[in-house]
Amino acid sequence: MAKKEKPSMDELFATLPDVPTVYEEWCFQDFPNPPIYYRREGKIAHCTCGKCAGDYTTADVPVRGKNAKCPLCGHSGEYEWKRITKTINTSETKYLLQRTNDGNVVVREYHAHQGFRQYRKMYRSLLEVRRFFLRLGAVQGYNHTSWKELWFTSPQKIYLNTGELYPTWEDELKKSNLKYCDVSAIKELTKRGSGNPEVDDRSTVDILIAYANNPAIEMYTKAGWKSTVSSLVWNQGKNKNINRFGKSLSTQLRLKDKTLIRRFVESQGRLTLLPVLQLEEKSGAHWSTEMEEKIEQLNRYYTGERAVKYLLKYMTAQQLINRVVQYKEYYGTEQMVVSHYYDYLKMREELGYDMHNEIYLHPKDLRRDHDQMVKGKNARADELYCTKKNAEYPGIEKIYKDLSKKYEYRKDGYIIRPAASAEEIVMEGRNLHHCVGRDEYLNKHNRGTSVILFLRKEKYPEEPYYTIEIQKNRIVQWYGEKDRKPDKEIIEPYLNAYVASLTKAI
Repeated sequence: MAKKEKPSMDELFATLPDVPTVYEEWCFQDFPNPPIYYRREGKIAHCTCGKCAGDYTTADVPVRGKNAKCPLCGHSGEYEWKRITKTINTSETKYLLQRTNDGNVVVREYHAHQGFRQYRKMYRSLLEVRRFFLRLGAVQGYNHTSWKELWFTSPQKIYLNTGELYPTWEDELKKSNLKYCDVSAIKELTKRGSGNPEVDDRSTVDILIAYANNPAIEMYTKAGWKSTVSSLVWNQGKNKNINRFGKSLSTQLRLKDKTLIRRFVESQGRLTLLPVLQLEEKSGAHWSTEMEEKIEQLNRYYTGERAVKYLLKYMTAQQLINRVVQYKEYYGTEQMVVSHYYDYLKMREELGYDMHNEIYLHPKDLRRDHDQMVKGKNARADELYCTKKNAEYPGIEKIYKDLSKKYEYRKDGYIIRPAASAEEIVMEGRNLHHCVGRDEYLNKHNRGTSVILFLRKEKYPEEPYYTIEIQKNRIVQWYGEKDRKPDKEIIEPYLNAYVASLTKAI
């Protein structure tokens, strides 16, 4: 089906037929009938009509459940004891399918609402909320909030509300350009129809939208391809592996090899097999039925199709199958193997490794090498980030020597020194899991409004221990790992002595 030019909203709206005169009455026919409320007082009864909210008295003896007629508005309803004490609202979605003046189909969604409450008459509203114009090969929809704006674009899925179709829809459909859409056959094949279609016709509208987007569903239905039809109905006619504008089965399936097309046909249109056959043809491989089914199984895992397609860039299908079996011993499930193997090779590639090296492609211990790649990737990311921050805050390196003369301190097995670069401050925050590496602190140190100091044990001068923010000779804050203060009883007096030494120096 060739893709047609999309008509404008005004052109589509010009094709709308009139709404049936009895449509509104039909929409409310199953709504609760307002009762006549009564309260006995001696030989008379005080009544309130649930429809017009009018009060009147009657000498008749009301019986709960018995029919009564309001003398004020003529409404007939059953007697109900007491009066309306709370708002009673009922809302339902209704659908109206019509053949447009150009022979296509429009599905109009309405919101029917009825309510009544004490001292007020019953009120009803029927609002058209959406319009779906169905043509062979395309669907266009509009929302009532602004008929001048397109409600959704073609790739989006239309989410429908539970509702009932006006009974004339089948006759309207048979006279339209979508007359070959066999709704009953599609429902039977997919088993996605409502359990009670007389009450909920949402599935019918879903099928019609799917058929309009992809009329080839008619052919797939006749062939009995349950998997294909079910997926297309669920996704309203669209599937990434099917070209819905293809004029032939070959172009629809994106397959040229007749053997592969026949394989798909023999599978009764098993849609999970299609991307495997497409990949097989694209790679120029010739897989056995067993290999195709194994790749199909691996594809079904979460992100499996993308992962398998990537893995097959670096190995044959048989090698992949063999390695999944090998690594499964350590991971337990094929899903974990595919996921981690994909991550591992992707990281190797991103870090610039030789992707022709068999040792890299087929590690003996995938779990160990995967974890090493994660560390390597994180280290590379840290390196790039630190290089960026050094460039953003060059003043930190420039003032390091002057700050060292003022703030460096060695005593009792500890040393205190200023940060030598933005990179040091960033990594201090990463290693101690606190916020000192944020731009806020980098900027303050770079401008000299605050100074970031490192307190470390003299035996381990490169191992982060405490981070200090100081302004002149006043410590603003000091924290160890995860904003805690280990050995506080030792460190706090030490810092007090340190500040005292700074004061004397000034």
